[in-house]
Amino acid sequence: MMALLLACRPPEGLDVSIHTGPGIRDLEAVVDGPATFRWLEDGVDVGVDGRVVPADRVWPGSTWRVEVTVPDGRTGTAELTVPEPPGGNVIVFLLDDVGVDKVGAYGGDFAAHTPTLDGLAAEGVRFTRAYASSVCSPTRASLLTGRHPRRTGIGWVVDTGARVAFLPLDEHT
Repeated sequence: MMALLLACRPPEGLDVSIHTGPGIRDLEAVVDGPATFRWLEDGVDVGVDGRVVPADRVWPGSTWRVEVTVPDGRTGTAELTVPEPPGGNVIVFLLDDVGVDKVGAYGGDFAAHTPTLDGLAAEGVRFTRAYASSVCSPTRASLLTGRHPRRTGIGWVVDTGARVAFLPLDEHT
């Protein structure tokens, strides 16, 4: 795993670093021993006081600064600009008729066995910016066309027999 590391050694001798991984992952401030943390994104205090900024708050191109104070009063800072992710690969996870409450990594009470998603979440890769229709047919039509589900003309479950619907013949898939 490739990691970005930015270390700062102020005159007081306190080492502070920020770690992250490839893609958009959690940011973690690393300092020996107990400390208080103040995180700033693009110069604005974002109200994250702990050692970690969750991945769902981290955006490409944003600059993060952590200010650290240890109990004896020494301070240190580190700064990191989150790189734009390299282009290329797109991974599509389509779990048909599975709500977020059914995946353990997202706090589901009746979670299915999802070791890969749970493992990714444990490493800081959490999928928090997603959209799907509440029924399967519009989601499937959206996946085929690249359009928002409502714009496909399929807004209900197709196989109910109540309505007959297909994608328009001139729709490119």
